[in-house]
Parts: sequence; C-alpha cells; structure tokens
Amino acid sequence: MIILKIIGISLLVILGLILLALLYMLFAPIGYDIVGRWNGSRYVRFRIHDLLRIVSGKIVYDMQSGLQVSVRLFGLKELAGGGEPEADEEVEALPEDISEDAESESGQKRDEAAEIRGEKVIGNHQISTSVDRDADIEDGVSGNEELDNVVIDDVETEPEADDREADEEPPDDEKKKSPVALAKEYLTKQNIDAIKFMLGCMMGFIKRTLPHIKHIRGDYSLGSPDLTGQSYGLFACFPFMYKKGNYLNADFESGDLYFDGELIAKGRIKLCWLVGAFIRILLNKDSRTLIFKVIGG
Repeated sequence: MIILKIIGISLLVILGLILLALLYMLFAPIGYDIVGRWNGSRYVRFRIHDLLRIVSGKIVYDMQSGLQVSVRLFGLKELAGGGEPEADEEVEALPEDISEDAESESGQKRDEAAEIRGEKVIGNHQISTSVDRDADIEDGVSGNEELDNVVIDDVETEPEADDREADEEPPDDEKKKSPVALAKEYLTKQNIDAIKFMLGCMMGFIKRTLPHIKHIRGDYSLGSPDLTGQSYGLFACFPFMYKKGNYLNADFESGDLYFDGELIAKGRIKLCWLVGAFIRILLNKDSRTLIFKVIGG
C-alpha cells in the first residue's frame, strides 16, 4: 500500500507540474525589446525573455563586430553564441611545374599502354586498330536487326492502344477547374464574411503584440527638406512624440539621409491571445465551413 501511495503521489505531482507549465506558457507574457543606437556605436539589439527569465535570447547586429546570437538559461549559462566567422585556413597550392610534370608522365604512360593493345591515341581519345573491329561491327548490326524485329512484334500485339486511351475523356472530378470557376465557388458572400472575420481576429492579435516606442531621441534628415518636413508632421501624430524625455529634431538644412540618436521599443506576447483568436475563428460557423472546405479540397 505504501508503494502505491508513493506512486500515486508522484503521478499527481508530475501532472500538477505539467499543468502548471502549460498555464505558465499560455498566460505568462513573453517580453521583447528592440534597441537601436546610431551615435558613436552603431548597433541594433533584439532581446526576448519570459516572465521569470527562465529562457532568454538576444540578437545583436553591430556595424563593426557583425551578428551575434546568444541564448541563456536562468540568465546564467550561454547555450549558443555567434560572432564574426573565422577566416578559412589557407590551402597551400602545389607548384605549377610539379603538376605539369605529373600530367606529362601520365600522358606518356597512357600512350605506351595504348600501343601495346594495338590502339592509336589522338588527343584524349583512343581509336582501335585491331583486325577484329569489322567483326565487332557486323555483330552489332545483326544484334540491332534482331532487336528491331522484337520491337515490331511487340507493337503489333497491341493495336490502337494509345488511340483508345486518347478517346477516353477523364471524369469531371479530375478536370482542372478554371480560375474563374474557383473564384465563383469560393468568393461567395458567406466566404467573404468569413475571411473578414478571420482577418479581424488576427489583426487584433497583431495589434496587441506590436512594440510600443518607449524612448526616442535624436536628429534626422531624409535628404530633402520637403520629405523631412512631411515626415516630421507625420511623426507629430503619434503619442510617443509627447512623452517626457523624447525628442526628434528634423534637420532641414542637410542634404544627406541620416539618423543620429537612439530608439527603444518594447512589446509583449501571450500565447493565450493566439489560442483565443483561433478558438474564435473555429466557433464562427462561416469561418469553420470555409476552413473545412479548403482543407478538404
């Protein structure tokens, strides 16, 4: 009895841990941030981590050191890393004189072996000069005649097989539908409403996961005073321009395209948002009908 109790308690603990892990994966937010700096040091960094930072990853692209990738477990051990690829080892080339001598020696040996067999060498090709050459040709001609007779007999045993298959038309199910027929079949009002509903669900998920600009400072120019002014007016419509500590100065005098400053954006993702979007799509009758129709062909 004691052993059975221990086994039962162990199974309950394992099932509880599995359930806890699933709930953590579904509802714990996965945070990410994007940092870009173009003042002195120029680099872009993308970092992603879970709520407790059990697993975290980082991708950094530096203009000087190149691409670097790292993954850490509990923030302690680096599981993977990358940097600039190491230069390949130089392969020592053989002297040209040695390769030419080896090639000439191999050519002389080939000529001597061909003369022993009674063959004549022209370039890289060998031509047989033996007296049995005519006999070989006659044997080949007679063999070809026998093969032709066999092929003719086989063709005569199956008359008009290809014509009979050509006359048979494939069934309607196997015929390929034209694009117009497919459009009429799928672009019905019901399917269009289903597509709009699915796009709305996915756009809601994407809107939640988009990064938000937390910090931006710098000077920029698009190379033309007109474009710079238009872009500055467009940036003025976004709320991040009015947060404390943020500023973006437009350089109307410069004729070069540049940005000198830093940018920090943050966002988060929850898997329950994605699962919820798929559940909403499957619960919708029109969307479910369209999905099953596409999958079923």
